[in-house]
Amino acid sequence: MKTGIKVLGAAGAVAGLWVGASVLSGQRVQAAMDAQVQSWQGNANSLLRLTNVSYSKRLTGATRTLNVELGCPTGDQKPLRITWRDEIEHGPFPGWRGFGAARIRSEWVLDADTQAKLNELKKGAEPFELVTYVGWNGSTDTQIRMPALAYQQQDMQFQFDGLTGRLQLDRAGHGRYEAVLPGYRVQDGKGADIVMKDVKFAGETLGPTWWVTTGKGNGSLKEMSFTGPNPADGSTRKWFALRDLQFSQTGSVENGLYTAQAEAHGKGEIAGLPLDALSVQYSLHRFRVAAYLDLITGALQDGCAGNPDPKARLATVEKSFAGLLSANPEFALDKLSVTVQGQTAHLHYRVGAQGVTDEEAKGGINPKLFQKLNVELGAEIPVPLIQTVLEKTGQALPPEALEAQINGAVERGFLERKGDRLSLAVQFKGGAATLNGKPLPIPGLTPPAMPHTDPH
Repeated sequence: MKTGIKVLGAAGAVAGLWVGASVLSGQRVQAAMDAQVQSWQGNANSLLRLTNVSYSKRLTGATRTLNVELGCPTGDQKPLRITWRDEIEHGPFPGWRGFGAARIRSEWVLDADTQAKLNELKKGAEPFELVTYVGWNGSTDTQIRMPALAYQQQDMQFQFDGLTGRLQLDRAGHGRYEAVLPGYRVQDGKGADIVMKDVKFAGETLGPTWWVTTGKGNGSLKEMSFTGPNPADGSTRKWFALRDLQFSQTGSVENGLYTAQAEAHGKGEIAGLPLDALSVQYSLHRFRVAAYLDLITGALQDGCAGNPDPKARLATVEKSFAGLLSANPEFALDKLSVTVQGQTAHLHYRVGAQGVTDEEAKGGINPKLFQKLNVELGAEIPVPLIQTVLEKTGQALPPEALEAQINGAVERGFLERKGDRLSLAVQFKGGAATLNGKPLPIPGLTPPAMPHTDPH
C-alpha cells in the first residue's frame, strides 16, 4: 500500500512539474510571439498589414492566427488576404524531439477550392512543412520542406522538384543556414525552355544582423540554362547556360558598416559560344546597415500612402540616402574573367562615393554630389578572341577589315594596344573623367575650356 502511495505521489510530482514547465514555457513563448507581432505591426499605409491577431491558449499548447493583407487596394482591386496559423506545443519536451520551450508548426490556411487545386499540383503525398523548435535559451531551429509540384496547361509546363532548408539561430543571432533546390523547369511549348538543376548553399551567420549574410557561406549550381527559338531559321538553340558553378562569400559588420566579398567559378555557354572558364569576384565596402534598413522599412510602412505629403516623404528618403553615402560606400566588380579557346578577357569596375556630407546627400542627385562620386572601369581582350566571337555569332570579318577597325579605335584614343591585347580604362573622380589617361569632357559637368589669349 505504501509503495502504491509513493508511486502515486511520484507520478503527481512529475505531473506537477510537467504542468508547471508547460505553463512556464507557454508564457515565455507567448511573450516572444507578442513582441514579434508588435515589431510587424505597421500603419494603415503599410504594404504588409496585420488585420487581426488571435492567441488561443491550452494547457500544453496554443494556436496563433494572423490575418494578413498584402498590397495596396486600388479601385476595385482588393489586396491579397492571407491567413497564417501557428500550432504551438509547449515544453518541456515539445514534439518529443528533445528538451525545449516549444515546437511551432506553421501553415497557410487556404479555402477548400484553393487547397484542392494545390493538391492537384503536388506530385506526391509530401506536405508543405515549416517547423520551428524553440530552446529554453532563446535559440531557434527552423526547418522548411516544400513538396514537388507539376503544372501543365495546354503547351505550358512547369515542374518544381521541391525545396528543403534549415536556419538555426542562437539568442544573439549567430547561426547556420542550409538549403537544397533539386531543380525546376519551365517550358512554353514554343521552344522556350528554362532549366535550373541542383542548387545548394550553406553557411554560418553572425548576429544580430544575420539577415545581411554576415559570416561565411558557400554553394554550388549544377546547371542554369535558357533555350529558345532562333529568329534566323525558326530552330531552337541554347542561348545561355551556366554549369558546374561554385561560389563562396564572406561578410561582416563593424561599427554599423557592412563589408562583403564573394567569388564564383564555373563554365558555360552564350549563343553557341562555349565558355571554357568563367570567374567572378565582387565586393561591397562601408555599407551602412541602419540606413539601408530605414529605406526598406520606410518603403514597406508607407508603400500604400500615395502622396499625402511628398516633401515629408522625400525628406525621410533623403535622410536614409544621406546615411548611406556619408559612409563612403563602394561596390566593385573586382574581376570578371572569361576564357574561350585558350583566350581570356578581363573586366572590372568599381562605383563609390568619397567625402559626401549629410547636407550634400540630402539634395538628391545634383552636380555637387557628382563631384564626390568615384567610378573606375577597365577591360582587356585579346584580338583573336574578338575574331572567335564574331565567327561564332555569324558576323566574321576578314582579318584586314578587323585590323582596320581596331587601328581606327586606337588612333582615336578609345583603345590602347600592346601586341595582340586591347585595353580600355575609364575613370571618373572629382567631377572629371579620363579615357585611357586622357581628359574626357562630360556635358554639364566638365567646365568649358577657357579661350587662349595672348598677353601681348
